[in-house]
Amino acid sequence: MEWFIHHPLPFFFCVVQKREQKILVYNAPFRFSVWTFPPLPNCLTIVPGSGSKMENHHYLGEPFIDAHFADIADERKMAAFRERIILAIQVEDENLMRVRMAIRQFITW
Repeated sequence: MEWFIHHPLPFFFCVVQKREQKILVYNAPFRFSVWTFPPLPNCLTIVPGSGSKMENHHYLGEPFIDAHFADIADERKMAAFRERIILAIQVEDENLMRVRMAIRQFITW
């Protein structure tokens, strides 16, 4: 858990759905929410989708990028995806700075 929280780079989950020809990208805000309320659990289970909170289970929620493979050819969609990933990286960087400074509050978007 320490490694997951203190990893110095933004952390995202990417799911490739080959049959549907889709790419889903999720952020991991639970990485910081777990750190906010010590002690750290020994492990946690990451569950796709959303649902009611269970102990040490964290839901990925909705992806911040939900793209079809064909979207690569659409410059407008790619520009929107770039904007979302840049925002996600900025939020992760801000939260990582808070971890380094031992500020037990984090931001979401």
